[in-house]
Amino acid sequence: MMSGPVLVDADPGIDDALALQYLVAAGELDLKAITAVAGNTPLPKALANARGLAALLEIEQDVPVYGGCPKPLMRKLETAEYVHGDNGMAGAALPKPRVAERDEHAVHVINQLSYRYAGELTIVAIGPLTNVAAALTLDPSLARRVRRLVFMGGAVNVPGNTPPGVAEFNIHVDPEAARIVVESGMPFTMVGLDATEQSVLTRKYLENLDGASAQTSFTCEVLDHYLAVYKRSRGREACALHDPLAVAVAADPGWVELETGNLYVETQGKYTSGKTSFVSQASRQRKKLPGLDPQLAVGQVALGLAREDFAEHFVATLAARAPRP
Repeated sequence: MMSGPVLVDADPGIDDALALQYLVAAGELDLKAITAVAGNTPLPKALANARGLAALLEIEQDVPVYGGCPKPLMRKLETAEYVHGDNGMAGAALPKPRVAERDEHAVHVINQLSYRYAGELTIVAIGPLTNVAAALTLDPSLARRVRRLVFMGGAVNVPGNTPPGVAEFNIHVDPEAARIVVESGMPFTMVGLDATEQSVLTRKYLENLDGASAQTSFTCEVLDHYLAVYKRSRGREACALHDPLAVAVAADPGWVELETGNLYVETQGKYTSGKTSFVSQASRQRKKLPGLDPQLAVGQVALGLAREDFAEHFVATLAARAPRP
């Protein structure tokens, strides 16, 4: 198990909301701040949702929320409101924050916290990596101060979830940021579709949550929408727990099968922009190839689940920790 100070960088987003609920309910990570980035929704909605979630989870007095970059580093913003609804929360209402909106920019906050908790801070990035890349551009030594980065993104041996099916959304929308981050020297763990598409939640799990509290009622409302989206797009009421799994891996890497290797993020291809290519050290050894290339990004990548019970654990965690009405 891992512990220590954590910053979550998110683009809420239904699965971001689920991930934050899980993080707070599990109580295993010391959350110091939430930073918002444009991705699933434009930045104003992402920030409003992050602040509303902090209020819903009753952490807004202790965990400040900051807004960050409103667009990718070099590209036009692409959002996913067709999945997450017009407000990014499937139309579900969040409590009005009681804490005033903060003026500090997320990029500066990331660097400030990295100095305050040098060698200890874990960044859990569950949206595009724009904020983290911008922080590195301002201060490249950030890479040496961060204990590690766990990010949800990428697809290695499975199709992507953006047309034409090559790249995963978080990397696809800002591949330049992803490349800057993974090539910075910052220790990283990539939790992408190879693992998250195996962590599947079906409607039967909602029976353990319905009406238990305001928090779990919200969970059921957004999951009802999310499951319907999967039903329309894939023909089955079963959704992947993308961002919650990344948060779980930040606390316990034993949830996934990790391999160390070289990771490359494509930024130029007409059809392959955002594709993540990975060659593990183990595969090089099996094929009797030279070792890892130190000139390329070296990190850990989740290539599958190590346990099959994450969805059950996720729901049980939320149900056990939710306050009663």
